[in-house]
Amino acid sequence: MPFADVGELRIAYESFGRSDADPVILIMGLGAQMLAWRTGFCEELEAHGFRVIRFDNRDIGLSSRIETHVPPTLWSLTSRAWGHRVKPPYKLTDMADDVIALMDALRIDRAHLVGASMGGMIAQLCAINHRRRVASLTSMMSTTGDPDLPGPGWRVQREWLRPIPSEPKAQLERLVQIRKLVGSPDFFDEGEVRDYFRAVVARSADRSGVPRQLLAVLSARSRTGGLRRLDVPALVLHGLKDKLLHASHGARTARTIPGASMHLLPRLGHDLPSPLWSELAGRIAEHASASA
Repeated sequence: MPFADVGELRIAYESFGRSDADPVILIMGLGAQMLAWRTGFCEELEAHGFRVIRFDNRDIGLSSRIETHVPPTLWSLTSRAWGHRVKPPYKLTDMADDVIALMDALRIDRAHLVGASMGGMIAQLCAINHRRRVASLTSMMSTTGDPDLPGPGWRVQREWLRPIPSEPKAQLERLVQIRKLVGSPDFFDEGEVRDYFRAVVARSADRSGVPRQLLAVLSARSRTGGLRRLDVPALVLHGLKDKLLHASHGARTARTIPGASMHLLPRLGHDLPSPLWSELAGRIAEHASASA
């Protein structure tokens, strides 16, 4: 597994395709390793003629951990509801800077950025703060961060915020349960999902950084002002069966970014099920090719 030195961090990454092909960088969401960009999906994008790069965000997978204590999630949420901002160990803007530093390490001047969920927030910030480095933006199952947008239902919120065990077998079971709850119901295959998370846990069962990532999300301000000023070609992809971030989050994102196009997938939840890889990869590739 190759690593890139990004400031004081080491970022684990993997590349598919020719080194001289147009680069697409995939940015994953909260607590998800780069394996969530499944190999088959990456190969679908590679087949469209791109160099595809997936990586572990800071504090997850094989990338560096930030050894800093954070307040309990419930306390952070309560403080936020009362109008008090909890200071995070790092911000989403720092995670966006990680992406640009990874590009520097790989000698990539400009890239097409594709971000899912928290990764979409990070990709948006890359486009806002590092416009010259972003050839196009694809924001998937993500949000502007506006506080008036609807949150998830109580059951999803409870399960999403409940701590995940560190013991590998128990961790595997919880991850499967969460995927069943928020993933695409039409495509849930427990055997396939279990095999995938078994590989995830075997690769790294250390989820100590997830609360820090969550605090970065919770402490982030709305990106609406920056998104309104964007002149980056933007595509918004969202599922109508997303129980974590309602489709209205994607609709708001598309309305906010000037000239953005949007595609709603009727059977997509908050995951990347294999039956939809070809459609998703095709739309991303079409958008990136037109932008290039």
